[in-house]
Amino acid sequence: MGILKALKEDIEQGYLTKIEDLVSAEIFTDFIEMAKHLLDNSYKDSAASLVGAVLENGLRQIAQKYTIDVKSGDDIGSLNTKLADKEIYNRFMQKQIQAWKAIRDSADHGKFYDYKVEDVKSFLDGVQRFLTENL
Repeated sequence: MGILKALKEDIEQGYLTKIEDLVSAEIFTDFIEMAKHLLDNSYKDSAASLVGAVLENGLRQIAQKYTIDVKSGDDIGSLNTKLADKEIYNRFMQKQIQAWKAIRDSADHGKFYDYKVEDVKSFLDGVQRFLTENL
């Protein structure tokens, strides 16, 4: 009974959610490190696609954190709009995320000449900073 009472207290105080956050942060870090490795080895397109996936996943987590309705079909654009409309961040950040989305979309659709290595580095650094501050 003591174990069950302790577990109940942990759930009520949100400790299990915090463990989930720690696991998410570890996965986020792993994927960011993978993207850095790809970029360092001249795979800018794969890095851009991976950073975009990290961003989209992060936006989903931020939306869930603020109990914003997330649908399975939501993408970076729709999540970005929902979060900005709820004033989770300002319109300047919304525009920045749209610019990052454009890089990811170009990478995912084979438009590799639409962006440069420097753009992907900036994308990666910006997403890392944004998610660190908001998750």
